[in-house]
Amino acid sequence: MSNLSQFIGGGGAAGGLSPKRFLEPCFTTYGQDGGTSWGGTFVYDHNLNLVAHRKRGNGYGPGGTSQFTDWGGSEFGEQFYWAARTQNDPGSSSDDRGNGTSCASLVGDRGLTISNNGEFTWHHPGRKSQSSVGTWVHNRTPDVSIFNDNSEQWIGPRSYRNADCTGGMSYGEAYTGMWNARNINSNDRHGTQGYNELTKKFVIMESDGSYNHRITVWSNVESPSTLTDSSEFYGATNMDDSTQVQSGWFTSRPTNQDTEDNYRGVVVMCDNGDVVVSKMIPHWGFYTMKFTWDESTNSYTVPTGTEWQDSWTTSYGYANGQAFGIRHNVSMDGKYVWAYSAAYYYNSGHYMTVTRVSDGKMLHSEWKGSSQGCFFIPWRDSSMLYGVSHNADGDEGMYAWANDFDDLFERHNNNTVNWGIENHRLYRTFDTAGHSTNYPAMKQMMNQDFYAFLGDE
Repeated sequence: MSNLSQFIGGGGAAGGLSPKRFLEPCFTTYGQDGGTSWGGTFVYDHNLNLVAHRKRGNGYGPGGTSQFTDWGGSEFGEQFYWAARTQNDPGSSSDDRGNGTSCASLVGDRGLTISNNGEFTWHHPGRKSQSSVGTWVHNRTPDVSIFNDNSEQWIGPRSYRNADCTGGMSYGEAYTGMWNARNINSNDRHGTQGYNELTKKFVIMESDGSYNHRITVWSNVESPSTLTDSSEFYGATNMDDSTQVQSGWFTSRPTNQDTEDNYRGVVVMCDNGDVVVSKMIPHWGFYTMKFTWDESTNSYTVPTGTEWQDSWTTSYGYANGQAFGIRHNVSMDGKYVWAYSAAYYYNSGHYMTVTRVSDGKMLHSEWKGSSQGCFFIPWRDSSMLYGVSHNADGDEGMYAWANDFDDLFERHNNNTVNWGIENHRLYRTFDTAGHSTNYPAMKQMMNQDFYAFLGDE
């Protein structure tokens, strides 16, 4: 757990990078009524300074900010409140909450596009990007991501609004050549792939359709940034099948449930060749496993158990809609990946595994909160801000905790569970638009200059 000094100067620094990168907009806090009475945003940079704020309507909101008559029109509050609604906590079967744990990920918020001056517009929540995005570490083009959905694999913009393309995109049509081909069966599904640009290794995880999983790894895979379209990246020339290393089937899952744990997962291709996989099991919990690479035999050891697992109660996954299921994000310097999901029905609390990309070391966290959503914001270089949507009634504000992963991974052993943020003790509150009962949300700004954080590999 980081101390308060890290709010002032923390997060670490990367040699040779301009300190001006910390002036980029990092995150926003917001509140939104389900009607037309109030709503607004506060935008903060990586130095935790306020850089923009907006409010909507003539009701309650951040006083003294610029005001728009029915910001976005009354339709925004009356028809599109699902994008950001915060006057109710997310511990509900309804998906019309903007403050749920699974409502945002690497590709941004499921329903909002927030500009650097604090204004926001909505986009349709039914897009596949949240459940289809894979991991890409040491990414030198961090505004681009990799995706797969059933038979289709593609490269697309990281922006959630633009990334839901199964063809006709800037990097070319979606590739379908691994569907029942190239030693891959037809059950590689949703986001179950990872690319390591430093080691040039690509991994895909597939299911046998009965909750058992294996991985296939290709070597000497050139970055999508050097190629012209999706087919060129995924095709047999770039991913030479003679370099394939395929594991046996992992069968030691804790239990099984539905589409989420059968066909979804966060797959991390580590620098040392190990592959870390995290999965949510709806109505049960969460687990993480690791396929270990043996360099001497160029083979993978199939795990006989999990690295960590935890269970609790009812929760929803991909089968229940795009607002639910496992998610992931990556630190601004690309050294850490965190996979997470809600712990409680239907979108509150959290389970989380943080993986250090260099060696596959892991820290795990669980908080069985029954009425607050959780937010995981890449902050500064190797750090994360962890927010919780506690009721801000009485001007409490948005609760957030600083976590310096460089420090935490040095201080804790591999597979340490609950390393500090779950206590909800040392925190800072940030201003947020609010009115009486309000469970504010905290989301990453997607219009910041991600390239400013790229150091030398």
